[in-house]
This record gives sequence, structure tokens and C-alpha cells, in this order.
Amino acid sequence: MRTILSIVLVLFFGPLLALSAGPLPKDALVELQGFQERELRSTAFELDVDQEVEIETVGYFKQTDESRILIGYAWILDSSTREMAWMMEPEPIRKRDRKPQEQRTRIRLPRGSYELYYSSFPYIISYDGAADGWWSGSMLSRVFEWAFSGEEDGGAARALAPSFRVSVRGSGRELSLEEAQQSLNAYRKKAAVAVWALTDGFFEARGFALDRPMKLELLFQGEAPRKRGADSGWIIDAVTRKKVWEFEYDRSDSAGGAEKNRRVRRSIRLPKGKYAVLFSTDDSHSPRGWNSPPPIDPETWGLQIWPSDDADRTAIRGFDYQRDLQERSLVALTRVGDDQFSTEGFSLSRPMQVTIYALGESRSRRMRDYGWIFHADAGRIVWRMNYRSTKHAGGARKNRVAEESILLEPGNYVAYYRSDDSHSFRKWNSAPPIDAEAWGLRVLSQESDFSPAEVSRYREEDDPSILARILEVPDDASLREDFALDRDRRLTIYAIGEGSGGRMHDYAWIEDAASGDVVWKMEFASTEHAGGASKNRVARETVNLPAGKYRLRYDSDDSHSFVDWNASPPFDQAHWGVTVRLIRD
Repeated sequence: MRTILSIVLVLFFGPLLALSAGPLPKDALVELQGFQERELRSTAFELDVDQEVEIETVGYFKQTDESRILIGYAWILDSSTREMAWMMEPEPIRKRDRKPQEQRTRIRLPRGSYELYYSSFPYIISYDGAADGWWSGSMLSRVFEWAFSGEEDGGAARALAPSFRVSVRGSGRELSLEEAQQSLNAYRKKAAVAVWALTDGFFEARGFALDRPMKLELLFQGEAPRKRGADSGWIIDAVTRKKVWEFEYDRSDSAGGAEKNRRVRRSIRLPKGKYAVLFSTDDSHSPRGWNSPPPIDPETWGLQIWPSDDADRTAIRGFDYQRDLQERSLVALTRVGDDQFSTEGFSLSRPMQVTIYALGESRSRRMRDYGWIFHADAGRIVWRMNYRSTKHAGGARKNRVAEESILLEPGNYVAYYRSDDSHSFRKWNSAPPIDAEAWGLRVLSQESDFSPAEVSRYREEDDPSILARILEVPDDASLREDFALDRDRRLTIYAIGEGSGGRMHDYAWIEDAASGDVVWKMEFASTEHAGGASKNRVARETVNLPAGKYRLRYDSDDSHSFVDWNASPPFDQAHWGVTVRLIRD
């Protein structure tokens, strides 16, 4: 997102560059001077009475019919409202206009605290959107070659900057840094909930609860070049993760400075419930370091909300969003690294509506890092991360996020997550997603009366209903496991293997341990596609067996097996093999 800010205008300024603006007035209340290119400076002052103040400015803020040219300009902000109280006026640019401009202005300001800012970032704003911050191409020929008669390039902004200055004369005093910070803190406390972004690569979420429906005021300020992602802000229902408001460029206004500085000020109505405010920044252009002209109010970069009616302030309260997330999590397979296969089982004592929040990597519209949820009792996948159901997760385009709501019946489940050999948590090979810490899979309860006691840990290897299983079968294997039935029982068989042309190549069967007679076999005709390559086949069958001793068998050929796939693996690769389970009476 970095805007090219270096100027390649070479100009023969000579003696014309030194503007004789005279010494600063001795009674200047505040002043800023001695600039270099690409600086933002500020100071704060307090007026003791309503009065007229005089502002003297030296800068370069010009305009044509097509554009505005910002090299050096000043403005004043009201500290209590954060609204602009004054700004240097642009002047028409004239041919061979190589001199900075001097302005003396008188304005009336009420008693109070103010902040004086000066920006020396070189920048062009095109009214028709043809150029934004670029000092090249047609914009250069239309504006600068005309203004400076096409003279050889030099460092226009670097040469101009030392002459820039601004002073304010009036009755009052300059505020210390500590006093200015106290004024800013007093304003920030007016927000009921806020995320203030102070640096690059920032992400934070803050929770708030409404005890009754109410109207809220919202203020967003962030970086958003047209049609390109950068900073982002949104509000979600903390239980369902459904977005109730999201920043949209087309519904934003200029925040001053560079065109990519965007501002949204609006009202929203929300019902009683739990919510979260989220804000993220990309890798550049933030209060830590601007790469082009900053917004009018550089200190409130972020997203804040407050009730429209002050009487509602007692009905809005903050809560620890991350703690709430952990308490409502049935499973959290997050911060996943390269080549990782993560799994966690859980049991539900009652039906539960859940939110699945998963982040992973895609390539060629297929997921490379992804998760799925397996219903162990039924022997089937109840949810899988599918590219078509994902959205861009911020950062590189291959970062994808799934946020889905499903109903889980009482029973035993296993959540899985698999990653490939690149682009994972803390090992990104391109820009990370906004919520990098969540890379992986999380399952959250949506139930308002949810209790952690309704969820317990589940391990398939400890499940007494599983009589036998052979999993993660490699190439050229012939595996077996014995089991016994003390009485006639009904069983479910869940088997995954390789098959094509009407024949199975990796398959399972059950034989009588004493006679060797086959009592069940995985036949191609009884299977269905298991996802991935067409040769991945899955069988889900129910059989009745009398009391006795049995042997579960599984054979594989010399290719396409667990981990060593020669084509796309099945959706439920963890169960490549066979599982035999008792059906409870």
C-alpha cells in the first residue's frame, strides 16, 4: 500500500527559494518551523478567552482545475471535539510558480484547547481519480512541467521544506506534552468502546454488551485506497460472529490529507446482545509512521462507538472478548504451523448451535490448509472447509476465512486441521491474514445458556463402543485386528480406501477368526465418492453379527495411501482405513 512519495522534480530554485517572510512575532503563542521533507509536527495550546487569533503560515499548497498539490500545509484541530478549526487555504498555481506561499489569517476561536499541525509530505490529489500521490506520468506533465516550465529535475520538496513554518498569535499558553496527552485521553474516554490503532500490522478486538436495544454513534478512521484492501474495521455479534457493520469505501468520506485516509461517521441501531469492535492495519501508513499526508486527526486512527443518548451509557458495558472466546470454545486448533496435522475430540450432552471460525491457505481455488469435523458416532463428516464457502481473510489473496453456523446433535465429534509445507502461523511467505492468531479451526457455542460442563473431551482410542479399527494405512500393507462379541450385536462399519474401474485396491473386510470365512467385505458397488480424487471411496454399512471371535483386515496396494497421496486425498483422510463400532442398544 505504500504510496510513492519521493519526488523526481529537479528545479533551479536558486535565490527564489529563500522566501523573505521575516522573523516570527515575539508574541507567538506557538510555532513550528525548520522542516524536512515528509514530516508531521504538532504542538498544543490553550486560549484563556474567546478571541481573534492571527495565524502566519509559509507552505506550498496549490491547486489547478484538475488537482491539488500538497507539499507543506498547516491546520488547527479543536482538542475537545477533534474537528478542524482552521486549515491553510490552497492557492492557484501559476506558471514558473516555484516559491512557497505566505498566508496571514485572522480567525475567531472560542476559549479552549487546540492542536496545531504541519505536514510536509509531497503529494498530488487528482479530482478525477486519475492520480493519487504519484509524481509521474500525465500528472507530472500537466502540472509540474507547466508550473516549472519543464526545468531539469531536482528535489522540489526537499528544497522547499526548510522554509516552511507556522505560528499562532493570541492570548493563552502553549501546553506541555503531558497536558496535551491528558486532553486527548479526556476525549478518548468519551467513547464507550474503542480500538485505537497506533502501529502497523495491528489487530485488536474489544467486546461490549448492550443491556437493551439502542442507537449508537460510530466513527471509523483508517487507510483505504480505492479498490484495494488496507486497514479495516467492523462490528460483529460476539456469539454468532455475524457482521453487523463493516467499513465500505463507497460509503466513506475523506479524512483529510492523502486520498486513502478515509472516515465514516454514522449511526447504527443494535438489539440487546454481545458484540465486538474489531480494527486492523496493514504494514504501512499508521500513527507509527505515515507514508503520505496524514489525516486531519492523526490521534484517533481506529474505530470508536458511543451511545447516541447519554442516558444509555449505563446500559453499555465492556467485556474481555478473548476470554469470552475461550470460554465458549468447544475446540480451538489455532496458531497452526507448517506440515501440521491437529486433532481434538469433544462430546456434547445436548443439541447445540455452533459457529465454526476457520482460517487457511488456498491455491487455485482449492484449500491447502483446512479443517473438518467428523461425527464419530455416525461415521460421517458434518462440516468441511470448502473454498466456495470462504471469504478473503485479509493480507495475501490466498488467505481464506470460513464463518459458518451449524447445529450439532448430542454425541461424539472429532475436529481436524491439516496444513501444507508453507505459509502458516509465524512462517508466512506472503502477507498474513488480519486475524493471524486464529490460523486454524475454532468451534464456538452460540447458546446463551451455554455451560462448559455440557462439553467433555473425547478420544476415539478410549471410546468403548469402538470394537476395532485400522487407521492411517500406508502403502503395501496387510493389517489386522481381532475383536469378540459376547452376544449377537449390531455394528456400524466406516471404511475409506482406493478403488477404480469397479474394483477396490485398498479395502477392508471382516472374517470369522476360527474358520476364516468372510462375513463382510468392502465392495466398490457399496461405496461412494469420499471427496478429493474420484478413486477415494467410502463405505458406511450396518451389519448384524452373532456372538463369536472375528478378525478385521485391511490390505493396500503400492500407491496412494495415508500422507503419501499420489492424487487429492479424501475429505476425511484421518480415517483412511476402517473402524468397527457397536450400535448402542
